[in-house]
Amino acid sequence: MYQHYLEAMELYPRLYEPIQKDNQVLIEGTVDIIDRNKTNWATYEIRIVFPDNYPLRIPTLFEIGGQIERSPEWHVNHDGSCCLAPPAKIYLELVDGITLKKWLEKLVIPFMANHEFKLKTGQYSDVEYSHGGKGIREFYRKWFGMDDDKLILRKVKYITGEIAFGRNDGCFCGSGKKYKNCHWNSKEYLEVPIEIIKEDIQYLK
Repeated sequence: MYQHYLEAMELYPRLYEPIQKDNQVLIEGTVDIIDRNKTNWATYEIRIVFPDNYPLRIPTLFEIGGQIERSPEWHVNHDGSCCLAPPAKIYLELVDGITLKKWLEKLVIPFMANHEFKLKTGQYSDVEYSHGGKGIREFYRKWFGMDDDKLILRKVKYITGEIAFGRNDGCFCGSGKKYKNCHWNSKEYLEVPIEIIKEDIQYLK
């Protein structure tokens, strides 16, 4: 993990060294939000908490400077952690490997920049998923290319092993095609840990 910290320091030099506190490894410091014209939009004070199984699982971000309102409207959870994106989407963003530097680049900095944009304009700059469970459902509709939540749930249960049928069975969507020629795709979900998809089932119900 320390090597990941050193790599991140190349772009974010005001992050303090990792420390252990309350049985957790965390990093605190500040990051600048700089646009393509090298203009500094804002500086955020953050805390990064690492899971025990990092880098297999993603860190958690806390904005600790009081610049982001603690509410679902601003994508902040009840425990003060920032909701960067639906969990499965985060793993797809980092499919080539989780590192602190890539996590900051691809998720944290865009989240902070989008917050600044909303402060100035009243809305986010790009397509935004809703907060919490609603956003998770929206993500799966887009990921699977389906609008029917019942079909999405059945597919997720198949992926996680809760229900079983073969590639040559009739597809669950009722198209009359074999599953392998319809809604089956061996790659589209293997890039996300099965445990994460299992956790999402409660929201898809």
